[in-house]
Amino acid sequence: MAGWILPTAINLAVLAIAIGRSLRQVPFADHVFGASAGTKALLLLTASVLMGLILNALQIPLYRILEGYLLWPARLYARRSRHHREHRRELADRLTRTRFARRSAAERAQSRDTAQGLAETAASGPPDLYDDVATATQQALLGERLARYPVQDDQITPTRLGNAIRRLEEYGYDRYRLDS
Repeated sequence: MAGWILPTAINLAVLAIAIGRSLRQVPFADHVFGASAGTKALLLLTASVLMGLILNALQIPLYRILEGYLLWPARLYARRSRHHREHRRELADRLTRTRFARRSAAERAQSRDTAQGLAETAASGPPDLYDDVATATQQALLGERLARYPVQDDQITPTRLGNAIRRLEEYGYDRYRLDS
């Protein structure tokens, strides 16, 4: 419950600072902004607590909307899910290609172990092996982005948050065959 009150208070304070001057024409707002500092603080506290309690009560439906389970039109749900399935496939293909290219580049570098090959490599500067090959860090980042998606295509949801949470929910079973 307290996790909703502080962010609500911060958002209300920022909103009041950002649009407070433009609300001076509204009679109620003019009374609020013309009040003492203590009254303003009490009003901010009251509004924060009330809105925080309301948002806390709506927590599950809000998360279900953000995950893509609730209130999504069927066409939009299908289109966004298809988009995420394609993106997951592209990431998997890119990761496979980079792993293969890095392995091939490493094998080519090992095969040039003669003195002449080493001299030519040293004279020409760093090899152009990494033109089409991702560095180890880039490859790890690709793998991390791919790991945010569920393993199976039928588990993919229309939002990033939904996919990340679904991956977390399915990880125990996919990895260890445990019911989470």
